[in-house]
Amino acid sequence: MTTRTQPTSRKRSWYAACFLPGKAVVVVLTRRHWQVFGLFFAEATVLLLPLDVANNSTAIGCAEGWNTVCGNINMDLLWLMVFLSIVIFLVVLLPFAIFYYEADDGEDNPKNSQWGEAIKMELGTIAVAAALITVLYITSAESNIPMRALEVNSMSASEGFQAYVDGTTVSTAAVTAASNVTVQHLTLTLDQSMDRPGHGQSSWERKKQRRLDFVTLNKFKQSVYLLEGDVVDLKLCHEEYRNFNPLKPFFKLLLGCIASIISCMWFFHIALYMLPNTPLLPFLNTYFIWFDRWFPLFGTISVGIFSSYLLACAVKGCFKFGMRCFCIALHPMKLHGTYMNSLVFNLGLVLLCAIPSVQFCDQAFADYDRLTALRTLMGVQIHYLKGMRTIWDYNIFVYAILIISLITAGILLAKPRDRASPVDDIRKRIERQVRDTAAANSV
Repeated sequence: MTTRTQPTSRKRSWYAACFLPGKAVVVVLTRRHWQVFGLFFAEATVLLLPLDVANNSTAIGCAEGWNTVCGNINMDLLWLMVFLSIVIFLVVLLPFAIFYYEADDGEDNPKNSQWGEAIKMELGTIAVAAALITVLYITSAESNIPMRALEVNSMSASEGFQAYVDGTTVSTAAVTAASNVTVQHLTLTLDQSMDRPGHGQSSWERKKQRRLDFVTLNKFKQSVYLLEGDVVDLKLCHEEYRNFNPLKPFFKLLLGCIASIISCMWFFHIALYMLPNTPLLPFLNTYFIWFDRWFPLFGTISVGIFSSYLLACAVKGCFKFGMRCFCIALHPMKLHGTYMNSLVFNLGLVLLCAIPSVQFCDQAFADYDRLTALRTLMGVQIHYLKGMRTIWDYNIFVYAILIISLITAGILLAKPRDRASPVDDIRKRIERQVRDTAAANSV
């Protein structure tokens, strides 16, 4: 983890956290520790699915205790702990860390401390998140689960705060997670670094100016990133040729072929199993069930690969989107060259996509996980949550994933390489914006 960070980011490597599930204990964690914790929760969310399948907790006789094939793990509580831990990371820990590192201007100014700026921004974030969840919980916190009965046709039952939090997380991020272009909360902190126009401009003009500054900055960062890559390649051809490893290109080609195979299998599985009202073939479900019968480890590894692939696609897709569309920030990951805020941002992106990826896998592998606590949570409580049933019944998210993926594939086939923005245009735009800002401040 530390080998991916910039040397200048390592000096501020401690972070205090007050978090331990089930206990009110103050724990001081280093930067490496809480990043590992974040990745742990992301991987735990993915790998809990095969554990839930092996536990078999919702089979007949498990609650009564006479079914011997049932596990003794309370998966409902375990899913609750993992999901709520991810929510704490996304709402409290990671935003505070991003605000903390973005507030570092390189100068020791006692009036504008990093802690003070980060705390103010974090309090605002918590207030907005709490207000949003409270309003939505009050208005739509019930699951209308249909049932067959002699006297009534349906039953309305409240499923509690935990199911609602999971449902809102899934519904708001499922499309962007699996379609590889997750772009939430990217511009909250970068606006702090922009020069503010003077008082002579209207609010609309100031907003337009900030937007132009933000786009120009992203174009500049994209050009610098591509130029740095060209410099590294040039050095490998000359003075650093001894450090060049000829096996790297072949290894990347092999990974690309494996990724292409996994993508094709996902597309076939969606087309054959998820889109039709009556699945044409179980496809991957048959593969996972067959492995579970004679060597469950292979089934667990396979589910982990297909689920983790969605998380990797989300991170790579967000970066690729930032390289082509300059309305979002760029957060590249390079060995010995990743800034701390970029590392925290990508960790938050993985955690943000973890729950939607598990929900997507639960829907895709419904035959494989039919007797799990996750199926009860996602496939029943959240599926019939008020206002969401139509989305799941008509596979709106799945169609959106396919459409966006096909459009993205066509664009990448037509223009596979990223091209730097014209440097002269960036320079002229920066000069013009500086003149406009100076003229506005002089008013």
